[in-house]
Amino acid sequence: MNWDDLTTLWRKQPQSRLADAQFDRLKMNFAKKSRKLARALFWRDIRELLAAALLMFLFVKDALHRGSAGWPIWLGIALLVPVAGFFVKERIRAHYRKTAPNASVLEKVEADLAELRRQRSLLQNVGKWYLGPIFLSWLVVLASTHFHGLGGILRTPLQMSGYAAGGVALFYFIWKLNRRAVRRQIDPRISELETLKIGLLAGNSG
Repeated sequence: MNWDDLTTLWRKQPQSRLADAQFDRLKMNFAKKSRKLARALFWRDIRELLAAALLMFLFVKDALHRGSAGWPIWLGIALLVPVAGFFVKERIRAHYRKTAPNASVLEKVEADLAELRRQRSLLQNVGKWYLGPIFLSWLVVLASTHFHGLGGILRTPLQMSGYAAGGVALFYFIWKLNRRAVRRQIDPRISELETLKIGLLAGNSG
């Protein structure tokens, strides 16, 4: 055995042990993190659905109070309906996507990978399906119900611009938070599950 053979052997052995240790750790933590993901998505959907329902209730109440003058508010409400409906559909989809109790670890890993990739896509496009409709709804209601201040005094263009700019800043902040969640939470978890899947396909389970 020459020096090159010894060098190759020295490099391979620790890497192999590290890979095995990493695989065992990922396998042990998989079920726990899988349940955590399911719980997080469940409570997210419930919170968002309740928030949308509360917002629509307040808008409906205001629109009814204003009578025919409140017709623009109904447009704002209509923009929120698809957002609320999305989270209802997510709960239905989650119910039917559950893997069978006797499913293999590989099947469960693939199911979680598919779910994480879907959530990644949703977060990256949150401006289109979530923030956009809510922002438009807010602008419509702002223009129709808050155009006049206390005592019916007409708000100045500067005041209205300030409200709009504040809304843009808030929604931009939410958009950035979602992007950061993709980088710091979802992408690392996808990498972990891809590593675990490779180990399972290679028959690396003990």
